[in-house]
Amino acid sequence: MVSSASTLASLCECLPLALRLAGSALAEAPSLPVAEFLQRFTQAQSRLQLTGMGAALQVSYDLLPTGLQQQLRQLSVFQAPFDRPAAAALWQVDESAAQPDLDCLLNASLLEWDAGKGFYLHDIVRDFTAGCASQPEQDAAALRHAKYYLAVARQADDLYKQGGAQMMGGLRLFDAQWAHISQVQRWVAARPENDQAASRLCNEYLDAVAFYLELRLQPKERIAW
Repeated sequence: MVSSASTLASLCECLPLALRLAGSALAEAPSLPVAEFLQRFTQAQSRLQLTGMGAALQVSYDLLPTGLQQQLRQLSVFQAPFDRPAAAALWQVDESAAQPDLDCLLNASLLEWDAGKGFYLHDIVRDFTAGCASQPEQDAAALRHAKYYLAVARQADDLYKQGGAQMMGGLRLFDAQWAHISQVQRWVAARPENDQAASRLCNEYLDAVAFYLELRLQPKERIAW
């Protein structure tokens, strides 16, 4: 076992994330012989000419069920921390149905969790999973992401218009989700002019966040919107 652990550490180039991915993959597949796992690791390195980090990601990804691989690829659309409702909307499932899959990805160390921030992907994991997704899959995930955060923006707008304590709640919600809302605006604005769905979203976002833009952005920044 000591020899196997030493070999794995060497294959992972002693990189913390690679070691954590490999260890989590082994823990999630207790019946998989360590020798076979090491063989998969070295084969991935050789076949795909991967570094220790790349091989750890590839083997961890390959050990996931096909459906969970797809869900992980879709999560690469999130460039900022997100919550369970957002993941459920992206996967088009109920929140309760999303929880077990989120936990599986956490246990595999392919997803991170912070009580203060929520769920998030390590930059290296996000880049890897985005590279595994086809362009149509990326576009479909981005569209669902955009529609979800449009609903969030409208919710914040409704709260703001109620005034009083509700108004402050709307501003807090906007501030908390601004990274996603601004990401969506950049995505829809960059879509081809004949993409009617994106064009509609671009206009709808502007309506939903108009008051926020006046409060939070400089005039030059508002021009982009």
